[in-house]
Amino acid sequence: MSRLNRRTIVLFGAVTLVIALACSISLAPTTSAPPAFDSTKAALEFQSTAMSLQLTQAAMNVPPAPTQAPPEVVQPTNNPPTDAPPPTVAQPTATQDIKARMKTAKILMYEDSMGAIPPLVPWVKPRWT
Repeated sequence: MSRLNRRTIVLFGAVTLVIALACSISLAPTTSAPPAFDSTKAALEFQSTAMSLQLTQAAMNVPPAPTQAPPEVVQPTNNPPTDAPPPTVAQPTATQDIKARMKTAKILMYEDSMGAIPPLVPWVKPRWT
């Protein structure tokens, strides 16, 4: 290895080490003191714990709701019907011309045919050709 290559490698390593050490230095002041006691936060936590205990106790004391018996089914008698109901006639619905609907439809279609393996051949013919 030539002397120039060795110097380049050593210089690169030294610059990398300096940059790594410079990036790891924290300029923020270190705080090792524990956070101060917040009496408002402690009171709210105590109040919410007491409320949850009261709600749990109230839920345990609620008697279960009585279930209702299913309604009795009345059996119809086997009397033959005297008059047959009139037949219902289905009204025809208005339909549009399918070709016209296809021409006026605004459909956005994305096909990634070049990213597929194997590449796909586009099967949708462009409108302008």
